[in-house]
Amino acid sequence: MDTLYGSFVQQLLTVFHLSTQEIHVCLLVKAQFKPVEIAILTAHSKEAISSTRRRLYKKITGKSGTPEQLDKLIMEW
Repeated sequence: MDTLYGSFVQQLLTVFHLSTQEIHVCLLVKAQFKPVEIAILTAHSKEAISSTRRRLYKKITGKSGTPEQLDKLIMEW
């Protein structure tokens, strides 16, 4: 992933102190997997993935937001 996305993973680990599950979700979003695909790959429900994405947005930005806002933020990174 670092080869494809530069220091993306390192930034997630050092700047935001994300859990393994949160990093997996971010990487799958970055790789343009759909939420239902992320749910299947991580053995979680689609609703759990949406909640994770919403929490991640707040953790990264300090603001409440939608799962889609997290996806946009990650894709622009």
